[in-house]
Amino acid sequence: MILSAVDIKKHLEEKKIKSFPHININQISSCSLDLRLHKDFFVFEYSNLPFLDTNDKNLNIPVKKITVAHGDFFILQPKEFALASTLEAIEIPDNLVGKLEGRSS
Repeated sequence: MILSAVDIKKHLEEKKIKSFPHININQISSCSLDLRLHKDFFVFEYSNLPFLDTNDKNLNIPVKKITVAHGDFFILQPKEFALASTLEAIEIPDNLVGKLEGRSS
């Protein structure tokens, strides 16, 4: 079952779904919570490394940190990969599942 906006609001009010910091009512859509992205992005750079050994304690992954100023845009080019974090953290109970959608505006 997918929770409706009414159910999401109810779960937030009853603290069944928790958010840190508190979710603004404008971030609740028809069947989703819209999370905001942090201003820092880490974009992987092309390199000569044939592979990344995650067991290597001295692993130096070639990434470039990009900080987006308020009001500016971050454009991810085709075939690029970036890591980002959200401004909100969500905690959901064991009887619910969250699904991450990869769209942004």
